[in-house]
Amino acid sequence: MVQTAHAVPSFARQTGLACEACHSMYPELTPFGRQFKLNGYTMTGIKQVESKETDSSAGMRMNQIPPLSVMVQTQITSVRGENRSAAAIPGNPSGSFTQPNATQDNISFPRQFSLFYAGEISSHMGAMLQVTGDNGGSISQDNSEIRYASQFMTGGTGIAYGITLNNNVGMEDLWQDTPTWGFPFIHPSGTPVGGTAAGSGYLAANLGQNVAGIGAYTMIDNHYYADFTLYRTDVVGNNKYKAGTDYGTAMIDGLAPYLRLAYQTDIGDGSLEVGVWGMSANQLPYNTNFIIGSNTYAATTNIGGPSDHIVDKAIDSQFELPLGNNELVMHGTYVRESDDERSSSPGNYADLNTLKLSGSMHFNNRQSFSLMYTHSSGTTNSVYFGDTTTPPQDSAWMVQYEYLPWENVQLGAQYWMFTRYNGPSTYNTAGTSPHANDTAMLYGWFMF
Repeated sequence: MVQTAHAVPSFARQTGLACEACHSMYPELTPFGRQFKLNGYTMTGIKQVESKETDSSAGMRMNQIPPLSVMVQTQITSVRGENRSAAAIPGNPSGSFTQPNATQDNISFPRQFSLFYAGEISSHMGAMLQVTGDNGGSISQDNSEIRYASQFMTGGTGIAYGITLNNNVGMEDLWQDTPTWGFPFIHPSGTPVGGTAAGSGYLAANLGQNVAGIGAYTMIDNHYYADFTLYRTDVVGNNKYKAGTDYGTAMIDGLAPYLRLAYQTDIGDGSLEVGVWGMSANQLPYNTNFIIGSNTYAATTNIGGPSDHIVDKAIDSQFELPLGNNELVMHGTYVRESDDERSSSPGNYADLNTLKLSGSMHFNNRQSFSLMYTHSSGTTNSVYFGDTTTPPQDSAWMVQYEYLPWENVQLGAQYWMFTRYNGPSTYNTAGTSPHANDTAMLYGWFMF
């Protein structure tokens, strides 16, 4: 799954505002950017095509200029790789990660190429729809959302509300702490970092484009936010469940509810958000195949039978502090996943804990320095987290520099340093350290 951004020039064309109105350093949202998203991407500063049903309502309201845009990402990566053998790591479970090898030093152009329709559809309704191609030649639907939004006053209190239809958990959220929009907004693909996402292996972080969800949200008095969405695995042909290839694209049995609650307030010149989110799902392990036409897909023998029960629970916080023309932004997220493996491994109960802390200093909307620490640890006996002798653990530091020569062009450098990787501090008989997975990346991110 490609990690995707929601800084889109279509919105700048629609509103007539520069990118920095909504982004301190794209795709980091400003308070104004969060309001724009909350209200359904419908604010406009360009001429509209309208037809009137009555004097007070529009039968149609459409941008005269289609809100289309393009995103291109390219990157150069290098993995430290003390041992570049591609053999499986001794002592790790079958099918686990392999040693870094020479193919993980690469250049990708493009790493990702996306087309967007992003903006107002009609009065009170907007969308962000994305189609993405990668350097492997595949083209697919990426993160996409259509939302209806409105607001009213009652007793002097403003209430915004809306309905959302999307294909990734938490996509409708306003802060960068949920599974879809979490910092860092770009990471090295085709490398140990890209493969593990440094400990973001919990269910909700890996369902993008494999689910569809419909839900409702509200913001009360610009302080209290709530969102409830029901997700299910999307359909392949006439079959009930979509095929998957690993834990991250698991099939959901029935509906999976997602709940998000958050509180935001001003603190001096800054703003603080504190929130929680959670998701509950019954997951079907797939251990056989089903056939559609001439194609064979991974499936499950457990349709209609027992399923694993998975619950993700998280707490998060975001703090923003303007400092003249500069801005300090900090994020913190802790996720705990609890699994009752009643189908895949009856009697096993497993946990995965993930902590992520980051801070960024943005200078004049043109430069940014960021530092992040992430750590995850899991239960030894888990089918999903590596069930042999060592509880799976990842610990890493990441440092990043970004430079914007123009508001829609981002050039950056990123370095990941691992202190633990998929288990112990040393993970093979040769004593290769986690630093073999340390990864450097130079990237370009172009929006037009």
